[in-house]
Amino acid sequence: MCCVALAQDKSHEVSAADDVAAAQNTKVYPVTYRLEDLPVWSKDGHYDPNLMIMLIHSSISPKSWEALGGPSTMAPYAQNFSLVVSTTSDNHDALSALLKQLRR
Repeated sequence: MCCVALAQDKSHEVSAADDVAAAQNTKVYPVTYRLEDLPVWSKDGHYDPNLMIMLIHSSISPKSWEALGGPSTMAPYAQNFSLVVSTTSDNHDALSALLKQLRR
């Protein structure tokens, strides 16, 4: 009986971010969200979106964010009190709904 060693095909290796994007079968794209009218201000009056970022990370598809290996990213943009979010269409829809609810 003869044994044949199979070469490992590395062309199919994917990162965790690719796995999440493939599982969702969607692409990520950036959108800027203005936050100036939301609770993103420190006690001393400085723009501090960290609580908003934590809320979004924990409530909108948590596994899709970069911190957990997903393809979605978020960065504050202090020049115009915004967040630049690169994520899936479904996550953008959920984020828009969350911000609308917070503005009520």
